[in-house]
Amino acid sequence: MARTALLSLLLAAPSALATVYFEETFDDESWTDRWVESKVKDEMGKWELSSGEWYANKEIAQGLKTSEDMRHYGISAKMPTAASSVDKPLIVQFR
Repeated sequence: MARTALLSLLLAAPSALATVYFEETFDDESWTDRWVESKVKDEMGKWELSSGEWYANKEIAQGLKTSEDMRHYGISAKMPTAASSVDKPLIVQFR
């Protein structure tokens, strides 16, 4: 039992030491100040917040959703800290 607990702790340690360069929770309307919608095409669609169809907590499960069919979409946000993948892997995670 003690070996299993120690192994679990050792396996979890690298993820606890990871650096988070950018995180967005979309928990309020202030996301519109941080994200910039593309204006490249004439028929750009609108983004909206959504929890999707399956969620445990609607307020926590917010994310961006495309809202119109047959439209172009593009959006970006500036990272507050530059990230580098030199000599280490870069992992991008979506929830």
